Amino acid sequence: MSPRVAPQIPSALSPQITVHPIDEIHAPPEPVVSLPRWDQTPVYLDNIFGKTLGQIPIIGVLNGATDYLDMVRPKDFVDANGQPVCMAKGTDPYGRHFVSMGIKITQSNTKQTEHHIYTLFRRYTDRSSQWVMCKSHYSQSPSHVLNSLFGYSMTMTDVALGRLKELVTSYNHGNIGILLTAEVFDHTTHKYVNREYLVSLYPPYTDTEIE
Repeated sequence: MSPRVAPQIPSALSPQITVHPIDEIHAPPEPVVSLPRWDQTPVYLDNIFGKTLGQIPIIGVLNGATDYLDMVRPKDFVDANGQPVCMAKGTDPYGRHFVSMGIKITQSNTKQTEHHIYTLFRRYTDRSSQWVMCKSHYSQSPSHVLNSLFGYSMTMTDVALGRLKELVTSYNHGNIGILLTAEVFDHTTHKYVNREYLVSLYPPYTDTEIE
């Protein structure tokens, strides 16, 4: 007995199905990558870093989905000779200058440390006075201590600017860091308390915890 054959549906009555390649529907936006370059130094950065900028290696950068510069990696913190450095600089594809820093926070009493990568950059190309700091996705979890010190919005206020300048100056003078007091939440007492922290710059490439 020959196998049964399913009846054919007339083409005019056939359901019209549009097939979309799955990668076209679900694929994330293409990352925007810049090559290492550095244009004329903005006055804002010169005011913070001064002559130090000339010694900081230039790197390329991968912009995040929201065009935040939050994809700087620990392995980006090396100079031309492959030596670990604390800071790196560059210009993103939209012409925004940035300086990335490895920042270590040590609580004075417990000696508990946090290791982070933060990038200072101009938020919008048409607003030369608006600068922000953001944490790299390659860093540890968000730091409530840094948020307390530099502001939860991470927009650079006069207070945040002063603290960052103090940190860079301390590094330039060969000091181990600066002591700052931050208001943090104590999970034991369930109250906000003031605690002292040593904040310093360090080379993330030597830190295997976040590499």
